[in-house]
Amino acid sequence: LTVQRDLGWNTVVEVGYVANNMKNASGRLELNQLPSRYWDLGPLLLRPISSPEVRAAGFSKPFAAFADNQPLWQALRPFPHMGNITDRFTSGKSSTYHAMNLRVQKRFADGLSFLVGYTSSKYITDSQWLPGAFGGSARVSANPALDKGLYRFDVTHRAAISYTYELPVGKGKKLLADAHPAVNALVGGWQISGLHHY
Repeated sequence: LTVQRDLGWNTVVEVGYVANNMKNASGRLELNQLPSRYWDLGPLLLRPISSPEVRAAGFSKPFAAFADNQPLWQALRPFPHMGNITDRFTSGKSSTYHAMNLRVQKRFADGLSFLVGYTSSKYITDSQWLPGAFGGSARVSANPALDKGLYRFDVTHRAAISYTYELPVGKGKKLLADAHPAVNALVGGWQISGLHHY
C-alpha cells in the first residue's frame, strides 16, 4: 500500500507499507536430536557413559558395542549408534516481514535532484536461513516455534540519501555564463554527487 503526494517544486513524497507472510517453507529437521527432557542433566551429558557419575545417575550403555568414552548425550539420542540425521525437505517454516517506507524525491530542477529513502522494518522467522542452504535447522526439532525471533540479518532502520548538484558555472549558468568555449569546456558541466547509506 503506497500513498504519494506532489509537494510542488518538482518534489514528491511517498509513504508505503510492505508486508510479506510466508508459510510452509522448506527447512531442515534434525531427526536424531537429544530429546529436551534430558537437558536438565546439564554437565552430566558431557561425561563418558562409563564414568561413575553417569552410572550413579542410573544410565548405562544403550547397546554392548557402544564405546566407553562416548558422552551420555550420544547414548540418549533416539538413534545412539548414529550421528546427525537431517531431513532437508521438511515444511512448516514461516516468516513475517512488515515495513514502512518513506521516500522524498526531487526531480532534476535548478541544478539539483535528490532522493531520500527511509525504511523501518521487522523480519521475524523460525528458520535462520543460511546462504546456499535450504534453511536453518531448528534447535529443538520437536518444537521449531521455539526458534521464532528476529531474523539474524534483520535491519530495523535503514536510510539512503542520493543527490546530484550541477555547479552553476559555465554557459547558461549564473557564473561565467558568457565564458569562452575553451573556458566553458574546463569549468562548465561539473556535478557533485553522493550516495550515503545509514
